[in-house]
Amino acid sequence: MMKLTTRIGADTIRELNDVMITVGVEAGAVDMGWLRADTTVVPADIKYPTDSGLLTKGVTRIAGLVDKLQASGIAPRTHFDDPIAAARQGAHRIGSKLRRRTNEAKDEVLAITGELADLADTCICQARRVLLNAKRVSDRPVKRLRRMLADLGHLIDALAQIVAQTRLRLAGEMPAGKTRRVSLHDADARPIRKGSLANPTQFGYTGQVTDTRDGIVVDYELEAGILPTRPGSHPPSREPSPRPANIPTRSPPIAATAKQPSTPNSPRSASNTSRSCAKASPAPPDMTSRPTPASSSWSSGEPVPRAASLR
Repeated sequence: MMKLTTRIGADTIRELNDVMITVGVEAGAVDMGWLRADTTVVPADIKYPTDSGLLTKGVTRIAGLVDKLQASGIAPRTHFDDPIAAARQGAHRIGSKLRRRTNEAKDEVLAITGELADLADTCICQARRVLLNAKRVSDRPVKRLRRMLADLGHLIDALAQIVAQTRLRLAGEMPAGKTRRVSLHDADARPIRKGSLANPTQFGYTGQVTDTRDGIVVDYELEAGILPTRPGSHPPSREPSPRPANIPTRSPPIAATAKQPSTPNSPRSASNTSRSCAKASPAPPDMTSRPTPASSSWSSGEPVPRAASLR
């Protein structure tokens, strides 16, 4: 199904699904009287993102693409400093600092992350000059080189967004989850707070699937992050909901069924109270009416013969 969607497109798959659902409803095979909507997290194929990891990976990939372009004769005289060694060294330094697990180590990690952000800014500026000079070539490059130029522009924009949100983290602010970038190649993946103990935070999309009682999917929707509120829906209200019409309400008492209120000083209420108290706590039975004679002889455990009855 994934290969088919990649080949013909998601819109075509949706149109085919709509046609099949319409035919099934007209034939009576699909019951649309009962529908269920389920929302779940669709994880993306990415590793756990960190600011330093994304910066190091973005700088390394941009440097690799620029090296391939210049080796192919595209903008060969444009100056570009190779930042791969410095980026990897910064990543190794962060790993060594985190082993100590102290507050001083965290401050040093933030300082190294700032250095990686500065290195990424320099890499972005130089890569943009390479991309600009590569587009000035009079003869258009081959398809493979055009794809490399498109990938370079995509990586530059993605790394610039990561640098901006890293600056916010270093300043003590948290980037908004709706626009936070967590991957270089997947621009729509977002952090999602699921709330489970195993994976409290997942990275991907929010999917909503609507199916029938028989499990036939009639509609689906994928959104980056949490699904937005639909235009026709209303926010939850704190006011009590109206009583359904099919539930009968309790009728007010009439003269025949109404109970007269009793006052504490009335004799009727006092007699009722005494009767209820007598019923609630009955007197214990009289144990002295049937005395049990004490045995004066020693018992060997054998049954005692019954005395002959006198008639």
